[in-house]
Amino acid sequence: MSGKRYVTLTLKDKLKILSEAKCKQKSELCKKYGCSLNTLNIILRNESEIKSKASKWKLSSKRVRNGNNIDVERALQIWFEQMQSSGAVISTHMLMEKAEQLAQQMNCDFTPSTGWLWRWQQRQGIKLRKIHGEQKSADSNAAEDFLSSVVPNIISEYEEADIFNADESALFFKALPPKSLCKQGYRNTGFKSSKERVTLLFICNATGNYKKVIVIGKAKNPRCLKSKVSPLKYYSNQKAWMTADLWSEIILNLEEEMASQKRNIVLFVDNASCHKKPQNLKHINIQFLPANTTAISQPLDQGIIHAFKSYYRQNIVRKQIVAMELGKTVEEFSKSINILQAMHMSAVFGWLNQRLLKTVLKRRS
Repeated sequence: MSGKRYVTLTLKDKLKILSEAKCKQKSELCKKYGCSLNTLNIILRNESEIKSKASKWKLSSKRVRNGNNIDVERALQIWFEQMQSSGAVISTHMLMEKAEQLAQQMNCDFTPSTGWLWRWQQRQGIKLRKIHGEQKSADSNAAEDFLSSVVPNIISEYEEADIFNADESALFFKALPPKSLCKQGYRNTGFKSSKERVTLLFICNATGNYKKVIVIGKAKNPRCLKSKVSPLKYYSNQKAWMTADLWSEIILNLEEEMASQKRNIVLFVDNASCHKKPQNLKHINIQFLPANTTAISQPLDQGIIHAFKSYYRQNIVRKQIVAMELGKTVEEFSKSINILQAMHMSAVFGWLNQRLLKTVLKRRS
């Protein structure tokens, strides 16, 4: 035995060898990369194959391995590249669903798992890339003082089912998620996202047996709602914002509803300027949260609205994949979504459970 120890070259090293072979001697390359002359000659003979693998696999890969279901994986790879080149937003859930569909179409006895999908993504060099994001800040001291000192005294007089919370959130109902899976080295430039939005008002109680979403849009009489039964209550103004007049109307309707049920409730809301207290409320005790504490003290903002939007985006992505497989572009799909469809997707309350007002209830004395 020669006693020499050779390293296993990565695809990146092999590409460098192919590039440097045009101007350097073979002996110099063998010394630099620690490989034998025989290995170097094999690399040079397989130039086209190596470059093809480098376009499909991670450059850090040393050995290219296939899974146990090569046909399904190759079909999924082709589908993924087609969707990626079309600008589609792709999630891991979509990859799992598509792999299962392909396996059924090819009559393969194969059920995709999260472990298999992770290994497949590693082999393909596919990662979740963020397109954009945002951060929040809050007055943690004021929130802590409010939750520990004020809230327990307020909610001590009410049953859990009578502790309510309301909060608004904008929904860009045509916009796709800000992240998409893509291959390593792929420039994820994305596309122009739709800015059409509505405002959603969430009203829920602590036990989750009361939950309501109210939609505020720009159009007074949307064309898509004509001669249709709206699944949610719809209001309008020129900017699709919550206004003091709309808020008063909604609260007075809630007051009538609570009066008919002979219930007295406490309603926690933030101190937005539009949240005015209507006069002569007998069944609703409105309590305002301290300024700049929404991210901490607002119960609906502790992941509940986020869960709702995640569910909504998941449905949007599913519809997008179906549309693009039928030949539509991302822009055509976005234009096809209207307020009525958004309301139907918003009317499903699977996102709401017993965790509502969890932060407040944990502080209850």
